[in-house]
Amino acid sequence: MSNYNEQLDRNNSHSTIDLEASRELKSKHRKDEERQNYTQPSPKFNSSVSELSDGPSGNFQMTSDEYEEERMHVFKVMTALKNYPNHMSMMINRVDRNFLKLTPEHRQMLPDFSDRLHRLKAAIKTNTDFINTILSSCDQVFVNSDVANRSDLDLANASINDKTLQPSLTKMDIDKVITTLKQFYRDWSKEGQKERDLCYKPILDSIQSYYSNSTLRSSIKILVPGCGLARLAFELAREGYTCQGNEFSMYMLLASNFILNSGSDVYQHTIYPWVHSQLNCWSVEDQFTPVRIPDVCPDSLPKPGNFSMTAGDFLIVYKDDNNQWDCVTTCYFIDTAHNIIEYIECINRILKPGGLWINFGPLLYHFAEICNEFSIELTYADIIKIMTKDLKFELLEERNIPSTYIENPNSMLTYQYHCAFFVARKTIL
Repeated sequence: MSNYNEQLDRNNSHSTIDLEASRELKSKHRKDEERQNYTQPSPKFNSSVSELSDGPSGNFQMTSDEYEEERMHVFKVMTALKNYPNHMSMMINRVDRNFLKLTPEHRQMLPDFSDRLHRLKAAIKTNTDFINTILSSCDQVFVNSDVANRSDLDLANASINDKTLQPSLTKMDIDKVITTLKQFYRDWSKEGQKERDLCYKPILDSIQSYYSNSTLRSSIKILVPGCGLARLAFELAREGYTCQGNEFSMYMLLASNFILNSGSDVYQHTIYPWVHSQLNCWSVEDQFTPVRIPDVCPDSLPKPGNFSMTAGDFLIVYKDDNNQWDCVTTCYFIDTAHNIIEYIECINRILKPGGLWINFGPLLYHFAEICNEFSIELTYADIIKIMTKDLKFELLEERNIPSTYIENPNSMLTYQYHCAFFVARKTIL
C-alpha cells in the first residue's frame, strides 16, 4: 500500500527492475508513456546487464524534458534520505530545549533524561548509517538510463552543505523516509512476522489452495502491484511461482533494490523504527527497541528463480498486458487509485480467462480530501457490484479480516483495519 520498467529478472538471485512513470508526486491524470529500465546490483552474483528489456508494454522513449523531470524527482528522493539526520537533529534539539525549560526540581525528577537523549542520538546515527548504505547501493540503478547514479548521489551529498543545490523538501518527504524504515520492520524482520501473517498468509494460502493441482508452479504467473519492499512477491517466488512485483514509490524502489540485492546473509543490519516519536510509549525501552533485518536470506529463492519487478504507475505499465496473468494479488493497494474503477478494469483486462484476483486491504483512499486531487471513493458494495455485475467476475470467497499496518506493537495507540479479503475469478469466455 505504498504511495510507490523494465523487467527485473531474478534468475540465480539476480534482480533487474523496470521503471515506468515512477514520479512520486506526479499528477495522476497525466498518461506518461516513458519507462526506464534499472538493474539491482548483487555482490554475490554477476549483475552487469548489457541488454535492455522492453518490459511488459514494449519499446519506449523519453523526451529530454521527461528525462530531466525524472532525474529531478530521483534527486529529491535521495536528498530527502540524506536529510534524515538533520530533520531528526531538530527533533532532538526540541526535546532538549523543552527539558531545559523545566524547573531544577522537575529536572531532578528525571535523572536519566540526558542519557535518554544520548541513546536517541545513537539510534538516529544507526538509522542514518543504514540509509547511507541503501544509497551507496544506488550506483547506476537503471539499466538504460543514468538516472539515480553515483553523480546524483554526489549531488545529494553536496546539497546537505550547499542549500542552493537542495530541492524544496516538505515534512511529507521526510515522513516518507521514516515510513520506509518502518516498512523494513514490516516486510523484512522477525518482529514483523505477525503483521505479515495477518495479510500475506490468507493470500499465500489461497494461491496454494487454488493452484494445488498445478504440476509446475513456475508455469503460474502472478502479479503483485503495489508491492512495497517486495516481501509478498518474494515469498510467492520462493514457493516456486513466476512472480512479478510492481511499485510506484521511488523510496520503496531504492529500498527494495538494496534489500534484494545487497546482501546474502540474515540479520546484517540493525534499525530503530520507533525512535521518531515520543508519544504513547509505555517505557523508554519500547522506543529504543532494535530490529535486525533481513530475517530471511534474499538469495534463498529456488534456482532457477523466476522473480521480477516493474516500477511505475500500474495503469501505465500494464496497459498492453492483455490476458497475460494467471493471478493478480492486491494487498493494501486498490485504495491507492484516483479512480478505483480503472484499477478493476485493468485487473480484469490483464488476467487470463479463468484467472484469479485475490485482494486484501481497507478502503482508505489515499487522495480523499486532498485539495485539487481527483478521487473517487466507492464503498465495498460498489466494488463488488462492479466486479460481479458489470465485469462478470465470479466471487469465489470473501471475508472480513482484522489487520494492522506498520504499527508499533508496544505502543499505547494502534490502528486496526477490518480488511476486505476476497477471491474472484475472471469469466472464461
